[in-house]
Amino acid sequence: DMIQAHGYSATEAAIATLPLLACLVAFARLGTSLMGRIGRRAILCIGPAIAGLGCALLGLFEGGATYWTSFFPGLVVVGFGMGLTVAPLTATVMSSADPRYIGSASGINSAVSRMAGLLAIAGLGALLWYSFNAKLDATLDATHATSAQRAAVAIERPKMTAATIADPKLHAAILSAYRGGFADIAYACGVLALLGASIGGLTIEGRGLRRRPEPH
Repeated sequence: DMIQAHGYSATEAAIATLPLLACLVAFARLGTSLMGRIGRRAILCIGPAIAGLGCALLGLFEGGATYWTSFFPGLVVVGFGMGLTVAPLTATVMSSADPRYIGSASGINSAVSRMAGLLAIAGLGALLWYSFNAKLDATLDATHATSAQRAAVAIERPKMTAATIADPKLHAAILSAYRGGFADIAYACGVLALLGASIGGLTIEGRGLRRRPEPH
């Protein structure tokens, strides 16, 4: 989205995402501290909810004129929410297992994380493709595109933002449709994050980590 729809270079796109990483690192310690004060259930509701808000901001401000009014606010809020979440989540998983099964718990936690990433790429990619096509078709209908224009778009449609099409209006329509699709998947991520917060609130018990029995 940054490179092909907004014209960033690869270097600029990499630098542009640094606020997310910086917030993720900066607020990790705060997440652990807050878990000890307000409990793991609360922090694992608050953290994902904040991350979900950040995703919604990415969708809402996608059409911003500058980086500071488009990507930056959402990336910072997502990083803040994830920073609050990651360490408490790992600690909660580890503390929920019997000491004999800590290794298994860690393995399951890592496996679920990797599987979630793969499912997200597949699911959100499919949603982007559907949304992109729907928005592009709506634009072509609204502008009464000719058969020749539709044929030109049909050839380049699978390339999405990498499409090379001579007509500047058609190219702009493709970019606009992609940006709209990106906003839709950002909103979808926000909903999923809120769902995660709800599941945490409904399934996690107790305020702190489970105390292991003292040896006699």
